[in-house]
Amino acid sequence: MEKKEMNLTEYYSNRLISVLVELSNIESEMREFSDRLQEVDKKRTTLDHYLENEGVSYAGSKAFNDEKRSVLQLRRNIKQVYEIMKHYQTHKNKILNIENRQFLITEINKKTKELLNCKYNYQEEYYTKEFLDELTKKKRKDENDNE
Repeated sequence: MEKKEMNLTEYYSNRLISVLVELSNIESEMREFSDRLQEVDKKRTTLDHYLENEGVSYAGSKAFNDEKRSVLQLRRNIKQVYEIMKHYQTHKNKILNIENRQFLITEINKKTKELLNCKYNYQEEYYTKEFLDELTKKKRKDENDNE
């Protein structure tokens, strides 16, 4: 019987250690997100400057646009994860109290749903939605004409 208790002790000790190690790993990754965001912003700026200075041929515009969109989507994903992690940082003291852990889980789930269901509005002071829709329809029409 003593052997079972020792195994049980090791089992729970190992589980707690695993949770703490995973939490430490996640917090370390959190600190890296600022660097990842800066790196993606540099990619975006490089693409903007290339477009400004060199222009893009009609033939290369789709590939260029796809790359730009990929960088912007990656940036959005990084910013969303960063927001969740900031939310965790704000409420992480709640981990200490067992009654508050469910609250923390609920808060993180709520923030995640909010970020994933968020529609990002265009700043219409620069371009109206109608103008952008017309611009992209024109491009789609031009692409279809050439296919």
